[in-house]
Amino acid sequence: MTPRSLLFVPGDQPALAAKAAASEADAVCVDLEDAVADADKDDARSRLPAMAATVAAAGKPVYVRVNPDIKGCAADAAAIAGIGDGVILPKTRDMTHVGLVLQALAPRGPDFRLIAMIEDVDAAAAFAAPSIHRGHRPFALTIGAADIGCAPDGPPIARIFGRIALAAAQAGAELLGWPGSIGNFRDLDALRAAAEGGAAHGAVGGLCVHPAQAAVLNAAFTPTAAQIDWARRVLAAWAAAHGGVAAVDGRMVDKPVVQRAEAILDRAEPSRRDA
Repeated sequence: MTPRSLLFVPGDQPALAAKAAASEADAVCVDLEDAVADADKDDARSRLPAMAATVAAAGKPVYVRVNPDIKGCAADAAAIAGIGDGVILPKTRDMTHVGLVLQALAPRGPDFRLIAMIEDVDAAAAFAAPSIHRGHRPFALTIGAADIGCAPDGPPIARIFGRIALAAAQAGAELLGWPGSIGNFRDLDALRAAAEGGAAHGAVGGLCVHPAQAAVLNAAFTPTAAQIDWARRVLAAWAAAHGGVAAVDGRMVDKPVVQRAEAILDRAEPSRRDA
C-alpha cells in the first residue's frame, strides 16, 4: 500500500528515527541525499541499518532517499542491501535513470518500490512523453523542489505537477504530492489545502518533514465517506449491468469510472485489494 504520509529523517541523526517511528506517519524515509553533508554520507550509510530497524520495529515501512549520481547511488545501494521497502530517487532524469537504479537494486526483488522524484522541467517533459512505459517493478512519481524562479506553488509548478500526474497515469504508477513546498511545517491549514489539491490531481499520498504534518496528510489522502459510498454504488451498478450501460448520479459508468471506483475502495479497504 502506498503511504499516505512519508516522513523524512536525516540519515545522520538516529535520534530522529525513534521520533519518526512513534509518529502518525504511514512510512519513514531515511534521507542519504540533501539532508546529509557530503563529508557525512559514509557515516549516514553506516547508521542506516540501526535507523531502519528502529522504524521497522514500529511496524512502519522504511524507504531510503538515495543520491542520484551513479557513484553515490552505488554506495547507497550497497548500504541498503537487505534493508527497507523502497527508495526515493531524487532529481530523476528519465526512465533510463530509473532503469539504472533498478538494476543496482535488482537483488531486492520485484516488490522493492522506487519513487521517482521529478525536480525540473526537462524531467517532467521526459516522463510525460509517449515513450514512457510500465516498469517491471511498481513505483510512484512525485514532484521535488523544482526551482524555476517562481513561488513553490506558482502556476508554472502547478503545470509541471499536472504533467507528472499525466505521466503517472500513463505509466501505471501512483502519484504522490502536490504543487507546493513541504518545508513550512507550522502552517498546517496551508498544508491541508495543498494536500487536498494534490488529491484532486489523483495523488494518493505525500511527503513530509515534521511529525505534525503526518496526520494532516493521512486525512487528506484517505477517501471520504462520500467517495466510498459513490465507489460502492458505481461497482454495484456496473455489476448489475453485466458490463453494459450503467449510470450513477446521472452520469454514465464506463470502464475508467469503474477503475477509479476500484482504486478508491482499494485505498479505503486494503484487505479488499489484497484478497
